[in-house]
Amino acid sequence: MSLRSAARRFYRELMPLLYGRTNYKLFLQRSFENLEARHAAVVCSTNVLPGVIRPVRITAPFGRSMLVVAPHQDDEVIGCGGCMVLQKTAGADLHVVFTQDGGNEHAADGRTREEQVAVREGEALRVAEELGIPAPRFLRTTHMLGDEEEPLVSGLLEEVERTRADVVFTPFFLDYNYQHQLTNYALAEALDRCGRDVKVMGYEVWGLTVPNVIVNIDEVHEEKRRLIEFYESQLSGKDYAHGIMGLNMFHSLHFGAGECRYAERFFEMPSRDYTRVVRSIRAEVGEAEVGVPRAF
Repeated sequence: MSLRSAARRFYRELMPLLYGRTNYKLFLQRSFENLEARHAAVVCSTNVLPGVIRPVRITAPFGRSMLVVAPHQDDEVIGCGGCMVLQKTAGADLHVVFTQDGGNEHAADGRTREEQVAVREGEALRVAEELGIPAPRFLRTTHMLGDEEEPLVSGLLEEVERTRADVVFTPFFLDYNYQHQLTNYALAEALDRCGRDVKVMGYEVWGLTVPNVIVNIDEVHEEKRRLIEFYESQLSGKDYAHGIMGLNMFHSLHFGAGECRYAERFFEMPSRDYTRVVRSIRAEVGEAEVGVPRAF
């Protein structure tokens, strides 16, 4: 194991030791106080909705122009890499935009922030090249709030309009990652300003969605794994390819025996509804309670 990999693993294992014994108090406070405000999130995180919402099987193309909004460089292929390949294979437009600069783990990886950003953007460019799609746009925010929020909203709006996107893939709005949540906040504002309805597909990265649509990715699952493996800087800390492909295998249970081996799941909704829901979540939770910023 290289020194950099050892440092990264040490960082990931040390943080839970430092905070694990105190965070349970925060969990109790946030889980059992103000239950009314958290009712929707509780329902979405249990088996209640999956019992009544059965995902509809859909196929590519998912729109004339598909825009993937990814907070970090690797989220796009983790969450919807199979659909990206299928969209491209179907001959439809495919574009990617990243909201965060990807440099937050630079110290754990033994790099400067500038070096880390360059590494991750280089990996993302290689993925785009392999897919045969235009180079992604990097909005390069660091915290996404305050002075950065308006440029982020404007940048996302520009990409929606420039690409003429009629479907946008983004992390599911209840994903617990701090920057994934902030990306949804900015995207909701951008889509509200867009002036036309766009289909929004919430994909899975760090949390399961409540799926109402599902895609069989059997024919492209090996390509998805290969694209994930281009993110070598991230695989030194966690084997995302192994874990995510295992998740996609598990999702095949939505199909009958022998029908599917790998699947990606999404929560699809019109942008007008998406904007309303995300704004409601933001109003209830507030920036101070979104979560402690995490770097993934």
